[in-house]
Amino acid sequence: MAGKRIFASIIAFVIFIQIISVIPITNASDSSKLRILFDESHNQYFSYSNGNFVSAIDYLNESNNYIVNLNKNGFLINSTILKDYDILVIPNPGNNTSFTPFELESIKNWTDGGGSLLIMSDFINQENVEKKGKPSTLNVLLNNLSIPLEFTSADLIDDDQSQNFMGQPSLVDVSYSEYDDTVLSYKITSTIVRSSCINASSLGTVKGARGPSNSYYFFSSSSIIESPPYWLIKLERENSIIITCGTTEIFTDEINSVAGTEWHNVEDNLRLWINIFNSFSMEENVNVLPFYVVLLIIFLLLSVSLFGYTKISLKEKGAVPAISIDDLALERSEILKLARKNYVNSDYRNAARYYRRALMISKKLKDSLMIEKYQNKLKECLQKGSS
Repeated sequence: MAGKRIFASIIAFVIFIQIISVIPITNASDSSKLRILFDESHNQYFSYSNGNFVSAIDYLNESNNYIVNLNKNGFLINSTILKDYDILVIPNPGNNTSFTPFELESIKNWTDGGGSLLIMSDFINQENVEKKGKPSTLNVLLNNLSIPLEFTSADLIDDDQSQNFMGQPSLVDVSYSEYDDTVLSYKITSTIVRSSCINASSLGTVKGARGPSNSYYFFSSSSIIESPPYWLIKLERENSIIITCGTTEIFTDEINSVAGTEWHNVEDNLRLWINIFNSFSMEENVNVLPFYVVLLIIFLLLSVSLFGYTKISLKEKGAVPAISIDDLALERSEILKLARKNYVNSDYRNAARYYRRALMISKKLKDSLMIEKYQNKLKECLQKGSS
């Protein structure tokens, strides 16, 4: 009898540990929301618990689409936990940590069953490698999932002042035109990136984002052949979506000393964060529909009045709405007001930031006259700001 009680106590303790290993940071319980598990169990430098990855996660929880929970440090990722989630987020693991064979198998089985992944590395240099970890841990995970991608120790660099941020080669200004996925680029004018590069040479067609035209990889290996290199890649598999990102830092509460604000507040970085999660459940825009699709739509519209329709799923993919030219022109005019105000006040650094945004919008509008004008204003502000 005593043996049975001890055994029952052990089982109850194991169940209790599984429950407390996942920490909810919202009371929401809407079944239509995508459920996200944010991993903190591999000594990550950037985490909610450490207080430097809070705003972006709270932003997701405050939306109508997501619920985020935390996997506490010290608890293994396993199938019991994963079964309740749609998306697993793994920021760059810290040094001297690794995934156990049990965790690797649990994640593989979960993704085979339809679970989606966001895996994030970070910019690597001698200064931060001990603090933020190396990408090799993530590559073991990718290899176990049979994903032919590689996080590298090569960093994304751009020496062109019209394509970097405030004259800093490691702060690369990635405009909407560098994205080849309309969900990821939705409402983005400019994202400021400090990132390592991703080797996608073993893949044919890749969607995601590269660096600008003059960017390159620093400390590159001969196996990285893409130029400009990728730093964000979205893979659509049969049952799941895997997104790999060469940076965690740009979404965090860490201060970007050049911009003088948190990384997530720099340009459209927070917008990209939301777009990444939207891309797990939204389809890309199709600008031109084939004729047979138009006929099919007309047929369906006529049929609705006779037969009605059934909603298939609360998580059904939705199309991303288009952005009008008028919206862009209005946004540019507001940004120019701020640029001129800062210029008049001799705050050339902030004036440069706004002229850069005006330049990016002008490129979207294909306004060649204004592109040249704002390029010149940007260079002028950068020169005056550095003197």
